[in-house]
Amino acid sequence: MARPGISGLAAALLYGTVSIAITFFNKAVLSVYHFGMPNLLTLIQMLFSLAFLVLAKRYRLIEYPDFDPALLKPMAPLAISFFLMVTTGLAALEFLNVPMFGALRRLTTLITMLSEMMLQGKPFVPRIALPIMVMVIGAIVAGATDLTFSFVGYFLVFLNCIFTATYLVFINRLSKQTGLSTFGLLFYNNIMCVPLVAVTVLATGELPEMVTFPHWARFDFLVCFVASSSMAILLNYTIFLCTAVTSALTTSVTGQVKTIVTTVVGLFIFGDVQITLSNVSGLSLGILGSIWYSAIKYQEQAQRTASSASKASEMMSPATTPKPIDHTGDGVLKQR
Repeated sequence: MARPGISGLAAALLYGTVSIAITFFNKAVLSVYHFGMPNLLTLIQMLFSLAFLVLAKRYRLIEYPDFDPALLKPMAPLAISFFLMVTTGLAALEFLNVPMFGALRRLTTLITMLSEMMLQGKPFVPRIALPIMVMVIGAIVAGATDLTFSFVGYFLVFLNCIFTATYLVFINRLSKQTGLSTFGLLFYNNIMCVPLVAVTVLATGELPEMVTFPHWARFDFLVCFVASSSMAILLNYTIFLCTAVTSALTTSVTGQVKTIVTTVVGLFIFGDVQITLSNVSGLSLGILGSIWYSAIKYQEQAQRTASSASKASEMMSPATTPKPIDHTGDGVLKQR
């Protein structure tokens, strides 16, 4: 369950802010300092997250049920999708610049929408589908004119979109099925993923590379590395929180909206973008699609809020019609 009292807008803003920060920290660690061990970084992030959850529960800062082996089976799809989402995302970021990474990840919204239609029976809504298609077209245009094209990076980010959409749908479903709180879901998610990532690190030979990595003594690298590792738990929490308070699709769209900032800043901050008119046009089209869709979701939320307030007002207002009451005691109703 989400933290009581938080609004959908606040949850979305929190997720967007954290997501922007960790994207740049991850990019700096992997590309600026050439820490070519994405699986090892994922493992360290998960260990940070698990340690935080255990210690926070011990000192009663958070609450979630004790470990129950019976929950491992139903939680397996969520853990596997999370493992695949994180590993493919970090690996793709190593090969792609931030603007293209963000543009291509807009495909997640389309995949999430289709998944919710197929798995949850949600209807097709043209006014929602149109801005999503604009995002997708923008991603295609930007990708087709990307002078820094990397087949490996594009393939990884496409897989990442699929796994992210799957992950978001499973969060929404399992939070209702298991009754676990946000922190409970996070606990099982990390405790099941750590062995998977550890095996991957050993299989890819990243552990010996860690020993010989040359930048461990650099303070600036350590700042980025610790920030990247420690913010993972906050990102996980805000994803769970946003999805629980709103929906999987809204969380996905929030992820697209935050790319407005990452796209603009990413064009200049790392110096790995070759700017062309066609490429910028594609990126801009994707941003416009994100803004359009966000405006639609905002209008829908405002309408629901107004409708709820109107119903509450009607319930509190004095009755305007006579109520039938029984004055006779024999079951015959008389009008007041």
